[in-house]
Amino acid sequence: MTKTHSRGEAKYIRRQKALIRKSAKNKEEQERLIRELLNTLQPSQKLHA
Repeated sequence: MTKTHSRGEAKYIRRQKALIRKSAKNKEEQERLIRELLNTLQPSQKLHA
């Protein structure tokens, strides 16, 4: 795993993924919700000038 998130963010992501897996019934819905979670937490792309 490449380090793209801070330790606190990684812990938050792990907990949210666990909650999604417990609450969502089917695999497709779980994958969709996890994708949405990760898209909202994407690290900002910094431009190198």
